[in-house]
Amino acid sequence: MSDLDDVEFDDPLGAAEVNRACGYLRDGLGEAEVRQRLWDGLPVPAAVDALDLDLASVERDELLRVTGEYGQEPTARPGLDPAGSAAGQLAAATARIRWWAGRSADPLLDRETVRAARTVLRSYERLAHGAGRPGPDGEVVVG
Repeated sequence: MSDLDDVEFDDPLGAAEVNRACGYLRDGLGEAEVRQRLWDGLPVPAAVDALDLDLASVERDELLRVTGEYGQEPTARPGLDPAGSAAGQLAAATARIRWWAGRSADPLLDRETVRAARTVLRSYERLAHGAGRPGPDGEVVVG
């Protein structure tokens, strides 16, 4: 019997939430922790702090920034001036891709820190991809 068998849901879960719940259960979280992560919706900074990641404070801040906690604009996520160009975005993302690729491959990091580093890496890869293909109006398309 799974930890979620007796949980009542106000709204049906979508595929993404079910996938996340399965991942949390696979990682050994109990019902209360799964509920908190899925439904109580900890703010992202609190969730990052709760994970006890092996990241420096500047890396934690970068994790929050690049994943959109401080703004969704393609220039805000790598910490650039809002009037920055696609070329500047590509250069900034490429430099950070190299850094985070190394962090995510560090064999001494715990699983949660590696997962966080991979999330940052993928976020920068997505930004670099978007910077490489501006839309028809010249606006940078992210994703």
